[in-house]
Amino acid sequence: MNIKTNTVNEEFDLLLKSGIIAFYKSCEITQFYITDKRSNEVANFYTLFVFEELECPNEISKFLFKAPISIGKNHSLRAIQKRISIEKARHIFYEIQQGRLDIEEPCKVSPQTRLLPKAFLPRSLKNDVFVNRIIKENVWGCNYIIEFFNENKIFNLGDQEREFVDYINAKIKEVCSIDLASVYDRIGNIIFQFPITLAAINVDFTNDNLGAKILCKPHHLLSEPKNICMQIQTYLDNVITGFDIKSISGLDFEIKAALGDDNNIHVTISDVQRNLLLYDENDINRLKSVQSDFHIINSDEPRTIPQRDGSEIKIQTHDSFISIIGDESHGKDYQSQIISRSQNNEILMHGDDYHVFKYNQKENALNFIRTKIKQHSHIKEICLWDPYLSAYDIMDTLYYEPTGIKFRCISSVSKANNANNAPSNSSSNRGFEIFRHNNQSIFKKSNNKKINLKFLAQHDYFGWKFHDRFLIFVPSDTTKLPEVYSLGTSVNQIGMHHHIIQKVTNPREILNNFEELWKQLDNDECCVVDYPKMLDKI
Repeated sequence: MNIKTNTVNEEFDLLLKSGIIAFYKSCEITQFYITDKRSNEVANFYTLFVFEELECPNEISKFLFKAPISIGKNHSLRAIQKRISIEKARHIFYEIQQGRLDIEEPCKVSPQTRLLPKAFLPRSLKNDVFVNRIIKENVWGCNYIIEFFNENKIFNLGDQEREFVDYINAKIKEVCSIDLASVYDRIGNIIFQFPITLAAINVDFTNDNLGAKILCKPHHLLSEPKNICMQIQTYLDNVITGFDIKSISGLDFEIKAALGDDNNIHVTISDVQRNLLLYDENDINRLKSVQSDFHIINSDEPRTIPQRDGSEIKIQTHDSFISIIGDESHGKDYQSQIISRSQNNEILMHGDDYHVFKYNQKENALNFIRTKIKQHSHIKEICLWDPYLSAYDIMDTLYYEPTGIKFRCISSVSKANNANNAPSNSSSNRGFEIFRHNNQSIFKKSNNKKINLKFLAQHDYFGWKFHDRFLIFVPSDTTKLPEVYSLGTSVNQIGMHHHIIQKVTNPREILNNFEELWKQLDNDECCVVDYPKMLDKI
Protein backbone atom coordinates (compact mmCIF):
# COMPACT_ATOMS: atom_id res chain seq x y z
CA MET A 1 0.00 0.00 0.00
CA ASN A 2 1.51 3.36 -1.01
CA ILE A 3 1.58 6.63 0.90
CA LYS A 4 -1.27 8.06 -1.18
CA THR A 5 -3.55 5.11 -0.38
CA ASN A 6 -2.68 5.43 3.33
CA THR A 7 -3.64 9.12 3.16
CA VAL A 8 -6.98 8.38 1.49
CA ASN A 9 -7.75 5.66 4.06
CA GLU A 10 -7.09 8.17 6.85
CA GLU A 11 -9.38 10.67 5.12
CA PHE A 12 -12.08 8.00 4.82
CA ASP A 13 -11.93 7.19 8.54
CA LEU A 14 -11.90 10.88 9.48
CA LEU A 15 -14.98 11.74 7.40
CA LEU A 16 -16.88 8.78 8.87
CA LYS A 17 -16.16 9.77 12.46
CA SER A 18 -19.26 11.11 14.26
CA GLY A 19 -19.28 14.86 14.74
CA ILE A 20 -16.64 15.65 12.12
CA ILE A 21 -19.01 16.50 9.26
CA ALA A 22 -22.11 14.47 10.19
CA PHE A 23 -23.48 11.67 12.42
CA TYR A 24 -23.76 8.70 10.05
CA LYS A 25 -25.60 5.54 11.05
CA SER A 26 -25.91 3.61 7.77
CA CYS A 27 -24.92 3.55 4.12
CA GLU A 28 -27.16 3.37 1.05
CA ILE A 29 -25.67 1.58 -1.96
CA THR A 30 -26.93 2.06 -5.51
CA GLN A 31 -25.22 -0.15 -8.06
CA PHE A 32 -25.71 -0.60 -11.81
CA TYR A 33 -23.86 -3.57 -13.27
CA ILE A 34 -23.60 -5.44 -16.57
CA THR A 35 -23.69 -9.24 -16.75
CA ASP A 36 -22.19 -11.14 -19.67
CA LYS A 37 -24.74 -13.90 -20.35
CA ARG A 38 -22.08 -16.14 -21.90
CA SER A 39 -19.53 -16.12 -19.07
CA ASN A 40 -21.68 -14.75 -16.19
CA GLU A 41 -18.94 -12.21 -15.55
CA VAL A 42 -20.16 -9.03 -13.87
CA ALA A 43 -18.81 -5.55 -14.69
CA ASN A 44 -19.51 -2.48 -12.59
CA PHE A 45 -21.15 0.28 -14.62
CA TYR A 46 -21.55 2.72 -11.71
CA THR A 47 -21.79 2.34 -7.92
CA LEU A 48 -22.65 5.02 -5.38
CA PHE A 49 -22.26 4.63 -1.59
CA VAL A 50 -24.06 7.37 0.38
CA PHE A 51 -23.54 7.65 4.14
CA GLU A 52 -26.71 8.75 5.90
CA GLU A 53 -28.16 9.30 9.37
CA LEU A 54 -30.89 6.67 9.04
CA GLU A 55 -30.86 3.63 11.30
CA CYS A 56 -30.03 0.28 9.75
CA PRO A 57 -31.61 -2.50 11.87
CA ASN A 58 -31.01 -5.01 9.07
CA GLU A 59 -29.97 -4.97 5.43
CA ILE A 60 -32.77 -3.92 3.09
CA SER A 61 -32.43 -4.55 -0.66
CA LYS A 62 -34.52 -3.74 -3.70
CA PHE A 63 -34.00 -4.07 -7.44
CA LEU A 64 -34.59 -0.85 -9.38
CA PHE A 65 -35.63 -2.62 -12.60
CA LYS A 66 -38.54 -5.07 -12.61
CA ALA A 67 -36.40 -7.43 -14.69
CA PRO A 68 -32.88 -7.39 -16.15
CA ILE A 69 -32.66 -5.12 -19.18
CA SER A 70 -31.19 -6.75 -22.28
CA ILE A 71 -28.18 -5.00 -23.78
CA GLY A 72 -27.85 -6.60 -27.18
CA LYS A 73 -27.81 -10.40 -27.36
CA ASN A 74 -25.07 -11.13 -24.88
CA HIS A 75 -25.42 -8.71 -21.98
CA SER A 76 -27.96 -7.48 -19.45
CA LEU A 77 -28.20 -4.52 -17.09
CA ARG A 78 -29.22 -4.88 -13.46
CA ALA A 79 -29.59 -2.36 -10.66
CA ILE A 80 -29.80 -2.85 -6.92
CA GLN A 81 -30.25 -0.52 -3.99
CA LYS A 82 -29.31 -1.70 -0.52
CA ARG A 83 -28.85 -0.21 2.97
CA ILE A 84 -25.96 -1.58 5.01
CA SER A 85 -24.13 -0.78 8.22
CA ILE A 86 -21.24 1.66 8.47
CA GLU A 87 -18.84 -1.15 9.32
CA LYS A 88 -19.83 -3.21 6.28
CA ALA A 89 -19.39 -0.15 4.04
CA ARG A 90 -15.94 0.34 5.53
CA HIS A 91 -15.12 -3.31 4.83
CA ILE A 92 -16.25 -2.97 1.20
CA PHE A 93 -14.11 0.17 0.82
CA TYR A 94 -11.00 -1.79 1.74
CA GLU A 95 -12.08 -4.80 -0.35
CA ILE A 96 -12.29 -2.58 -3.45
CA GLN A 97 -8.65 -1.69 -2.95
CA GLN A 98 -7.90 -5.42 -3.28
CA GLY A 99 -9.81 -5.59 -6.58
CA ARG A 100 -13.14 -6.97 -5.29
CA LEU A 101 -16.60 -5.40 -5.22
CA ASP A 102 -19.17 -7.79 -3.77
CA ILE A 103 -22.64 -6.28 -3.26
CA GLU A 104 -25.26 -8.51 -4.89
CA GLU A 105 -22.96 -10.47 -7.17
CA PRO A 106 -19.14 -10.69 -7.16
CA CYS A 107 -17.91 -7.90 -9.41
CA LYS A 108 -14.34 -7.67 -10.63
CA VAL A 109 -12.74 -4.25 -10.21
CA SER A 110 -10.69 -3.17 -13.22
CA PRO A 111 -6.92 -3.13 -12.55
CA GLN A 112 -6.97 0.31 -14.17
CA THR A 113 -9.00 1.71 -11.26
CA ARG A 114 -7.30 4.55 -9.40
CA LEU A 115 -8.15 5.61 -5.83
CA LEU A 116 -8.45 9.41 -5.65
CA PRO A 117 -8.06 11.63 -2.56
CA LYS A 118 -11.15 13.17 -0.98
CA ALA A 119 -12.81 15.96 -2.96
CA PHE A 120 -15.16 18.68 -1.71
CA LEU A 121 -18.23 19.43 -3.84
CA PRO A 122 -19.59 22.95 -3.28
CA ARG A 123 -23.24 23.81 -3.40
CA SER A 124 -24.33 25.38 -6.67
CA LEU A 125 -27.79 26.50 -7.69
CA LYS A 126 -26.49 26.89 -11.25
CA ASN A 127 -25.95 23.13 -11.44
CA ASP A 128 -22.43 23.73 -12.79
CA VAL A 129 -20.73 21.34 -10.35
CA PHE A 130 -21.30 18.42 -12.68
CA VAL A 131 -20.35 15.66 -10.23
CA ASN A 132 -23.38 16.70 -8.16
CA ARG A 133 -25.48 15.23 -10.99
CA ILE A 134 -24.33 11.68 -10.22
CA ILE A 135 -24.63 11.69 -6.44
CA LYS A 136 -27.58 11.96 -4.07
CA GLU A 137 -28.80 15.47 -3.33
CA ASN A 138 -27.85 16.78 0.11
CA VAL A 139 -30.53 19.27 1.14
CA TRP A 140 -28.26 20.47 3.96
CA GLY A 141 -25.62 21.73 1.58
CA CYS A 142 -22.28 20.31 0.44
CA ASN A 143 -20.56 16.93 0.12
CA TYR A 144 -17.23 15.19 0.24
CA ILE A 145 -16.55 12.25 -2.02
CA ILE A 146 -13.83 9.61 -2.22
CA GLU A 147 -13.72 8.03 -5.63
CA PHE A 148 -12.37 4.93 -7.32
CA PHE A 149 -11.83 6.12 -10.88
CA ASN A 150 -11.92 3.43 -13.58
CA GLU A 151 -9.62 4.59 -16.36
CA ASN A 152 -10.81 1.78 -18.65
CA LYS A 153 -14.29 2.63 -19.96
CA ILE A 154 -14.58 -0.34 -22.34
CA PHE A 155 -17.30 -2.88 -21.48
CA ASN A 156 -16.81 -5.18 -24.51
CA LEU A 157 -20.40 -4.72 -25.67
CA GLY A 158 -19.50 -5.08 -29.34
CA ASP A 159 -19.59 -2.70 -32.28
CA GLN A 160 -22.59 -0.85 -30.85
CA GLU A 161 -20.97 -0.11 -27.49
CA ARG A 162 -21.48 3.66 -27.74
CA GLU A 163 -25.18 3.24 -28.51
CA PHE A 164 -25.56 0.66 -25.72
CA VAL A 165 -23.87 3.00 -23.23
CA ASP A 166 -26.26 5.81 -24.21
CA TYR A 167 -29.18 3.41 -23.79
CA ILE A 168 -27.94 2.34 -20.34
CA ASN A 169 -27.53 5.98 -19.26
CA ALA A 170 -31.13 6.67 -20.30
CA LYS A 171 -32.41 3.62 -18.40
CA ILE A 172 -30.56 4.72 -15.26
CA LYS A 173 -32.10 8.20 -15.52
CA GLU A 174 -35.57 6.60 -15.59
CA VAL A 175 -35.20 5.09 -12.10
CA CYS A 176 -33.08 7.68 -10.26
CA SER A 177 -31.56 11.15 -10.56
CA ILE A 178 -28.10 9.90 -11.57
CA ASP A 179 -27.22 11.54 -14.91
CA LEU A 180 -24.20 9.72 -16.31
CA ALA A 181 -24.90 11.05 -19.81
CA SER A 182 -23.68 14.50 -18.75
CA VAL A 183 -20.82 13.17 -16.55
CA TYR A 184 -19.76 10.28 -18.77
CA ASP A 185 -16.17 10.23 -17.48
CA ARG A 186 -17.54 8.71 -14.25
CA ILE A 187 -18.97 5.63 -15.99
CA GLY A 188 -17.37 2.54 -14.43
CA ASN A 189 -16.48 4.43 -11.23
CA ILE A 190 -17.27 3.77 -7.57
CA ILE A 191 -18.04 6.81 -5.42
CA PHE A 192 -18.36 7.08 -1.65
CA GLN A 193 -20.43 10.18 -0.79
CA PHE A 194 -20.20 11.95 2.58
CA PRO A 195 -23.02 14.52 2.89
CA ILE A 196 -22.12 17.35 5.29
CA THR A 197 -24.98 17.75 7.78
CA LEU A 198 -23.15 19.37 10.69
CA ALA A 199 -25.05 22.64 10.43
CA ALA A 200 -27.97 24.32 8.67
CA ILE A 201 -26.65 27.45 6.96
CA ASN A 202 -28.62 30.25 5.34
CA VAL A 203 -27.05 33.17 3.48
CA ASP A 204 -29.05 36.28 2.64
CA PHE A 205 -28.62 39.98 2.07
CA THR A 206 -29.08 42.68 4.67
CA ASN A 207 -32.17 44.85 4.31
CA ASP A 208 -30.15 47.79 3.00
CA ASN A 209 -28.60 45.54 0.33
CA LEU A 210 -25.12 46.61 1.47
CA GLY A 211 -23.98 43.38 3.08
CA ALA A 212 -24.49 39.72 3.79
CA LYS A 213 -26.34 38.03 6.64
CA ILE A 214 -25.26 34.49 7.56
CA LEU A 215 -27.33 32.39 9.95
CA CYS A 216 -25.90 29.06 11.17
CA LYS A 217 -27.56 26.49 13.44
CA PRO A 218 -25.64 23.35 14.52
CA HIS A 219 -26.73 19.71 14.35
CA HIS A 220 -28.66 18.78 17.50
CA LEU A 221 -26.12 16.05 18.33
CA LEU A 222 -23.11 18.34 18.06
CA SER A 223 -21.46 18.97 21.43
CA GLU A 224 -17.78 19.32 20.52
CA PRO A 225 -16.72 22.98 20.17
CA LYS A 226 -15.28 23.90 16.79
CA ASN A 227 -13.02 26.71 15.66
CA ILE A 228 -14.65 28.09 12.55
CA CYS A 229 -13.25 30.34 9.84
CA MET A 230 -15.73 32.12 7.58
CA GLN A 231 -14.71 33.95 4.45
CA ILE A 232 -17.21 36.18 2.63
CA GLN A 233 -16.69 38.05 -0.60
CA THR A 234 -18.73 39.80 -3.24
CA TYR A 235 -17.78 39.83 -6.88
CA LEU A 236 -18.89 41.30 -10.17
CA ASP A 237 -17.42 40.72 -13.62
CA ASN A 238 -14.73 38.41 -12.11
CA VAL A 239 -13.59 41.29 -9.90
CA ILE A 240 -13.70 40.95 -6.09
CA THR A 241 -15.60 43.98 -4.84
CA GLY A 242 -15.87 43.14 -1.13
CA PHE A 243 -14.13 40.85 1.34
CA ASP A 244 -14.41 39.86 5.01
CA ILE A 245 -12.99 37.03 7.10
CA LYS A 246 -14.12 36.05 10.59
CA SER A 247 -13.00 33.59 13.26
CA ILE A 248 -15.91 32.10 15.18
CA SER A 249 -16.20 29.70 18.09
CA GLY A 250 -18.90 27.11 17.38
CA LEU A 251 -21.56 26.72 14.71
CA ASP A 252 -24.38 28.64 16.40
CA PHE A 253 -24.19 32.19 15.13
CA GLU A 254 -25.77 35.01 13.16
CA ILE A 255 -23.35 37.41 11.53
CA LYS A 256 -23.70 40.46 9.33
CA ALA A 257 -20.89 41.63 7.07
CA ALA A 258 -20.82 45.00 5.29
CA LEU A 259 -19.49 44.31 1.81
CA GLY A 260 -20.79 47.00 -0.51
CA ASP A 261 -23.53 47.24 -3.10
CA ASP A 262 -22.90 44.08 -5.13
CA ASN A 263 -25.40 41.26 -5.34
CA ASN A 264 -23.12 38.25 -5.85
CA ILE A 265 -21.92 36.63 -2.62
CA HIS A 266 -19.44 33.79 -2.12
CA VAL A 267 -19.36 32.25 1.37
CA THR A 268 -16.88 29.62 2.57
CA ILE A 269 -17.01 28.08 6.06
CA SER A 270 -14.25 25.76 7.30
CA ASP A 271 -13.20 23.79 10.38
CA VAL A 272 -9.79 25.22 11.24
CA GLN A 273 -8.71 22.40 13.55
CA ARG A 274 -9.49 19.61 11.08
CA ASN A 275 -8.66 21.64 7.97
CA LEU A 276 -12.01 20.66 6.45
CA LEU A 277 -14.43 22.70 4.37
CA LEU A 278 -17.98 22.61 5.75
CA TYR A 279 -19.80 24.93 3.36
CA ASP A 280 -19.16 26.75 0.11
CA GLU A 281 -21.60 28.53 -2.16
CA ASN A 282 -20.74 31.16 -4.75
CA ASP A 283 -23.94 31.89 -6.67
CA ILE A 284 -26.00 33.72 -4.06
CA ASN A 285 -27.81 36.63 -5.71
CA ARG A 286 -30.30 39.17 -4.53
CA LEU A 287 -33.39 39.70 -6.66
CA LYS A 288 -33.69 43.46 -7.11
CA SER A 289 -36.63 43.52 -9.45
CA VAL A 290 -39.03 41.25 -11.30
CA GLN A 291 -40.35 41.96 -14.77
CA SER A 292 -43.60 40.22 -15.71
CA ASP A 293 -45.39 40.12 -19.04
CA PHE A 294 -49.16 39.97 -18.46
CA HIS A 295 -51.68 38.89 -21.09
CA ILE A 296 -55.40 39.73 -20.99
CA ILE A 297 -57.74 37.97 -23.42
CA ASN A 298 -59.22 40.46 -25.83
CA SER A 299 -63.03 40.45 -26.09
CA ASP A 300 -62.92 41.38 -29.78
CA GLU A 301 -63.63 38.98 -32.61
CA PRO A 302 -60.98 36.18 -32.75
CA ARG A 303 -58.43 35.89 -35.51
CA THR A 304 -59.32 33.29 -38.16
CA ILE A 305 -56.74 31.02 -39.81
CA PRO A 306 -58.02 29.27 -42.96
CA GLN A 307 -56.95 25.63 -43.41
CA ARG A 308 -56.19 23.79 -46.65
CA ASP A 309 -59.20 21.50 -46.19
CA GLY A 310 -61.58 24.50 -46.16
CA SER A 311 -62.03 24.68 -42.39
CA GLU A 312 -60.71 27.45 -40.19
CA ILE A 313 -59.11 27.79 -36.76
CA LYS A 314 -59.96 30.69 -34.45
CA ILE A 315 -57.29 32.24 -32.21
CA GLN A 316 -58.30 34.63 -29.46
CA THR A 317 -56.09 37.73 -29.45
CA HIS A 318 -54.56 39.16 -26.28
CA ASP A 319 -53.57 42.56 -24.95
CA SER A 320 -50.22 42.49 -23.14
CA PHE A 321 -48.41 44.83 -20.77
CA ILE A 322 -45.22 44.73 -18.71
CA SER A 323 -45.12 45.17 -14.94
CA ILE A 324 -41.90 45.77 -12.96
CA ILE A 325 -41.89 44.98 -9.25
CA GLY A 326 -38.99 46.40 -7.25
CA ASP A 327 -36.20 48.64 -8.49
CA GLU A 328 -37.47 50.11 -11.76
CA SER A 329 -33.98 51.42 -12.58
CA HIS A 330 -32.76 47.80 -12.78
CA GLY A 331 -31.44 47.28 -16.28
CA LYS A 332 -29.95 50.75 -16.44
CA ASP A 333 -27.85 50.74 -13.25
CA TYR A 334 -24.11 50.02 -13.35
CA GLN A 335 -24.48 46.38 -12.29
CA SER A 336 -26.97 45.58 -15.04
CA GLN A 337 -24.80 47.26 -17.66
CA ILE A 338 -21.71 45.31 -16.57
CA ILE A 339 -23.62 42.00 -16.48
CA SER A 340 -25.09 42.65 -19.92
CA ARG A 341 -21.66 43.36 -21.40
CA SER A 342 -20.23 40.27 -19.67
CA GLN A 343 -22.96 38.08 -21.19
CA ASN A 344 -22.24 39.55 -24.62
CA ASN A 345 -18.54 38.76 -24.15
CA GLU A 346 -19.44 35.16 -23.34
CA ILE A 347 -21.28 34.88 -26.66
CA LEU A 348 -18.39 36.45 -28.57
CA MET A 349 -15.87 34.11 -26.91
CA HIS A 350 -17.70 31.20 -28.51
CA GLY A 351 -17.93 32.94 -31.85
CA ASP A 352 -15.85 30.29 -33.60
CA ASP A 353 -18.65 27.76 -33.02
CA TYR A 354 -20.89 29.48 -35.56
CA HIS A 355 -20.59 31.79 -38.52
CA VAL A 356 -23.08 33.82 -40.51
CA PHE A 357 -22.61 33.87 -44.27
CA LYS A 358 -24.28 36.30 -46.62
CA TYR A 359 -24.71 36.44 -50.38
CA ASN A 360 -21.75 35.48 -52.58
CA GLN A 361 -19.42 34.13 -49.85
CA LYS A 362 -18.98 30.59 -51.16
CA GLU A 363 -15.21 30.50 -50.86
CA ASN A 364 -15.33 31.94 -47.32
CA ALA A 365 -17.87 29.32 -46.27
CA LEU A 366 -15.88 26.48 -47.80
CA ASN A 367 -12.71 27.71 -46.09
CA PHE A 368 -14.55 27.81 -42.77
CA ILE A 369 -15.52 24.14 -43.20
CA ARG A 370 -12.07 23.13 -44.46
CA THR A 371 -10.45 24.76 -41.44
CA LYS A 372 -12.74 22.85 -39.10
CA ILE A 373 -11.93 19.62 -40.93
CA LYS A 374 -8.16 20.18 -40.72
CA GLN A 375 -8.47 20.90 -36.99
CA HIS A 376 -9.98 17.44 -36.46
CA SER A 377 -7.38 15.24 -38.13
CA HIS A 378 -6.77 13.38 -34.83
CA ILE A 379 -10.28 11.92 -34.58
CA LYS A 380 -11.79 8.60 -35.72
CA GLU A 381 -13.85 9.79 -38.69
CA ILE A 382 -15.76 12.64 -40.28
CA CYS A 383 -19.33 12.24 -41.52
CA LEU A 384 -21.13 14.46 -44.00
CA TRP A 385 -24.92 14.19 -44.19
CA ASP A 386 -26.58 16.21 -46.96
CA PRO A 387 -29.55 15.25 -49.20
CA TYR A 388 -28.00 17.09 -52.17
CA LEU A 389 -24.44 15.81 -51.63
CA SER A 390 -22.36 15.01 -54.71
CA ALA A 391 -18.79 13.96 -55.44
CA TYR A 392 -17.81 17.55 -56.11
CA ASP A 393 -19.19 18.61 -52.71
CA ILE A 394 -17.20 15.89 -50.95
CA MET A 395 -14.02 16.86 -52.78
CA ASP A 396 -14.64 20.54 -52.04
CA THR A 397 -14.72 19.81 -48.31
CA LEU A 398 -13.50 16.47 -46.94
CA TYR A 399 -10.68 16.03 -49.47
CA TYR A 400 -8.90 18.97 -47.81
CA GLU A 401 -8.22 16.76 -44.76
CA PRO A 402 -4.64 15.54 -45.51
CA THR A 403 -4.06 12.63 -43.11
CA GLY A 404 -6.41 10.04 -44.60
CA ILE A 405 -8.87 9.55 -41.76
CA LYS A 406 -12.15 7.80 -42.48
CA PHE A 407 -15.00 9.66 -44.24
CA ARG A 408 -18.63 8.52 -44.30
CA CYS A 409 -21.19 10.39 -46.40
CA ILE A 410 -24.92 10.10 -47.08
CA SER A 411 -26.88 11.74 -49.88
CA SER A 412 -30.39 11.35 -51.31
CA VAL A 413 -30.80 10.24 -54.92
CA SER A 414 -34.13 11.96 -55.63
CA LYS A 415 -33.03 15.36 -54.31
CA ALA A 416 -29.50 15.25 -55.69
CA ASN A 417 -30.68 14.12 -59.15
CA ASN A 418 -33.37 16.81 -59.19
CA ALA A 419 -30.75 19.41 -58.30
CA ASN A 420 -28.64 18.23 -61.23
CA ASN A 421 -31.60 17.73 -63.62
CA ALA A 422 -30.95 13.98 -63.79
CA PRO A 423 -33.90 11.56 -64.02
CA SER A 424 -34.93 9.82 -60.81
CA ASN A 425 -37.42 7.05 -61.53
CA SER A 426 -38.77 5.69 -58.22
CA SER A 427 -40.21 2.60 -59.93
CA SER A 428 -36.72 1.18 -60.45
CA ASN A 429 -33.12 1.65 -59.42
CA ARG A 430 -32.38 3.62 -62.60
CA GLY A 431 -32.24 6.91 -60.68
CA PHE A 432 -29.64 5.47 -58.33
CA GLU A 433 -27.61 3.92 -61.13
CA ILE A 434 -27.44 7.29 -62.88
CA PHE A 435 -26.47 8.97 -59.61
CA ARG A 436 -23.76 6.37 -58.94
CA HIS A 437 -22.36 6.51 -62.48
CA ASN A 438 -22.23 10.32 -62.54
CA ASN A 439 -20.50 10.57 -59.15
CA GLN A 440 -18.03 7.77 -59.85
CA SER A 441 -17.04 9.60 -63.03
CA ILE A 442 -16.35 12.72 -61.00
CA PHE A 443 -14.36 10.85 -58.35
CA LYS A 444 -12.16 9.31 -61.07
CA LYS A 445 -10.91 12.81 -61.93
CA SER A 446 -8.95 12.71 -58.67
CA ASN A 447 -6.16 10.24 -57.93
CA ASN A 448 -7.90 9.77 -54.54
CA LYS A 449 -4.54 9.61 -52.83
CA LYS A 450 -4.85 8.46 -49.21
CA ILE A 451 -8.65 8.68 -49.35
CA ASN A 452 -10.70 6.46 -47.01
CA LEU A 453 -14.29 7.18 -48.07
CA LYS A 454 -17.59 5.36 -48.08
CA PHE A 455 -20.43 7.21 -49.80
CA LEU A 456 -24.01 5.91 -49.55
CA ALA A 457 -27.23 7.25 -51.05
CA GLN A 458 -30.82 6.95 -49.84
CA HIS A 459 -33.29 6.02 -52.58
CA ASP A 460 -36.54 4.17 -53.22
CA TYR A 461 -37.41 1.99 -50.22
CA PHE A 462 -33.90 2.07 -48.74
CA GLY A 463 -33.72 4.07 -45.53
CA TRP A 464 -35.77 7.19 -44.99
CA LYS A 465 -35.80 10.68 -46.45
CA PHE A 466 -34.09 13.53 -44.60
CA HIS A 467 -33.74 17.28 -44.92
CA ASP A 468 -31.12 18.82 -42.59
CA ARG A 469 -27.41 18.99 -43.38
CA PHE A 470 -24.73 18.09 -40.84
CA LEU A 471 -20.96 17.86 -40.59
CA ILE A 472 -20.12 15.33 -37.85
CA PHE A 473 -16.75 14.83 -36.15
CA VAL A 474 -16.63 11.43 -34.42
CA PRO A 475 -13.94 11.04 -31.70
CA SER A 476 -11.88 7.87 -31.31
CA ASP A 477 -12.78 7.76 -27.62
CA THR A 478 -16.42 6.61 -27.54
CA THR A 479 -16.96 8.25 -24.15
CA LYS A 480 -16.36 11.69 -25.65
CA LEU A 481 -19.08 13.73 -27.27
CA PRO A 482 -18.97 14.11 -31.03
CA GLU A 483 -18.91 17.59 -32.50
CA VAL A 484 -21.73 18.32 -34.93
CA TYR A 485 -22.24 21.40 -37.08
CA SER A 486 -25.53 22.24 -38.77
CA LEU A 487 -24.61 23.66 -42.17
CA GLY A 488 -27.82 25.60 -42.72
CA THR A 489 -27.79 24.76 -46.43
CA SER A 490 -26.41 22.10 -48.74
CA VAL A 491 -22.72 22.10 -49.61
CA ASN A 492 -23.55 22.86 -53.25
CA GLN A 493 -25.22 26.11 -52.15
CA ILE A 494 -22.95 26.99 -49.25
CA GLY A 495 -22.05 30.67 -49.00
CA MET A 496 -24.23 31.55 -51.99
CA HIS A 497 -27.18 32.82 -49.92
CA HIS A 498 -27.69 33.89 -46.32
CA HIS A 499 -27.27 30.96 -43.88
CA ILE A 500 -25.61 30.04 -40.59
CA ILE A 501 -23.16 27.24 -39.81
CA GLN A 502 -23.40 26.48 -36.10
CA LYS A 503 -22.48 23.80 -33.59
CA VAL A 504 -25.50 21.86 -32.29
CA THR A 505 -26.12 21.36 -28.58
CA ASN A 506 -27.18 17.71 -28.70
CA PRO A 507 -24.54 16.15 -30.97
CA ARG A 508 -24.91 12.55 -29.85
CA GLU A 509 -28.56 12.42 -30.91
CA ILE A 510 -27.59 13.62 -34.39
CA LEU A 511 -24.82 11.00 -34.63
CA ASN A 512 -27.20 8.27 -33.43
CA ASN A 513 -29.70 9.24 -36.13
CA PHE A 514 -26.94 9.20 -38.75
CA GLU A 515 -25.87 5.72 -37.59
CA GLU A 516 -29.46 4.48 -37.72
CA LEU A 517 -29.84 5.58 -41.35
CA TRP A 518 -26.34 4.32 -42.22
CA LYS A 519 -27.25 0.79 -41.11
CA GLN A 520 -30.27 0.79 -43.40
CA LEU A 521 -28.22 1.98 -46.38
CA ASP A 522 -24.99 0.04 -45.85
CA ASN A 523 -25.38 -2.40 -48.75
CA ASP A 524 -24.35 -2.72 -52.39
CA GLU A 525 -27.67 -1.27 -53.61
CA CYS A 526 -26.92 2.07 -51.92
CA CYS A 527 -23.13 2.26 -52.16
CA VAL A 528 -21.79 4.93 -54.51
CA VAL A 529 -18.08 4.51 -53.76
CA ASP A 530 -16.03 2.71 -51.13
CA TYR A 531 -12.39 3.84 -51.20
CA PRO A 532 -9.76 2.43 -51.16
CA LYS A 533 -11.64 -0.89 -51.61
CA MET A 534 -13.13 0.11 -55.00
CA LEU A 535 -10.24 2.14 -56.40
CA ASP A 536 -9.26 -0.46 -58.97
CA LYS A 537 -12.83 -1.48 -59.81
CA ILE A 538 -14.29 1.84 -60.92
